[in-house]
Amino acid sequence: MVTKWLTFIEAAEYHRLGKSIIYRLLSRDKIPAHRVSPLWRIDATQLDEWL
Repeated sequence: MVTKWLTFIEAAEYHRLGKSIIYRLLSRDKIPAHRVSPLWRIDATQLDEWL
């Protein structure tokens, strides 16, 4: 299975949420994500399950 990694902007567009909402959830560790240097990467499958 290939993992699709999303940026927080792509995740917002994918689920039709505001970028500020996704970023707020990321900064509060409320959403399953991984930080790669200064960038956030979100596993699309984990995000679907979480929502």
